[in-house]
Amino acid sequence: AEQVIGRALATGASLPWAWSRSGWIDVYKGNDESAIEKLTIALELAPDDPHAFNTMVGIGMAYFNAGLYRESAQWQARALLEPPSSTWIHATLCAAFALGGQKSEAGHSLHVLRREYPDLTLATAMAAYPPVPAAYRERAQEALHGLGLPL
Repeated sequence: AEQVIGRALATGASLPWAWSRSGWIDVYKGNDESAIEKLTIALELAPDDPHAFNTMVGIGMAYFNAGLYRESAQWQARALLEPPSSTWIHATLCAAFALGGQKSEAGHSLHVLRREYPDLTLATAMAAYPPVPAAYRERAQEALHGLGLPL
């Protein structure tokens, strides 16, 4: 996928989808600055894209990986405004709130997530996480456990 997307971007075309996918690949690799840059380009090229919320989640996850938890939470909360029914965003958002010191928001976010997925455990939440770097997963897992998500 990375090669195909690289070729698409090398054509010089303004392809928001390719920029977004390339940014997500960087999120998965832990290349935070590059991810944020590429995902921002995708948003600038297609601000009205109905899937822009997914790009915003990616930006938030890159900020999380960089240790910038409040910025992470801001982007993910913004993403949640686009399709409010996408409660799965809370799986990464509540960890960002918690590590950013926003305990009340973290508790509310976890409540929304558990209301939608009442049988959710730490193990099932982490199994559903995207393929982010190990350090990201560890911090998220600690945050979710600290919020009271059962093992």
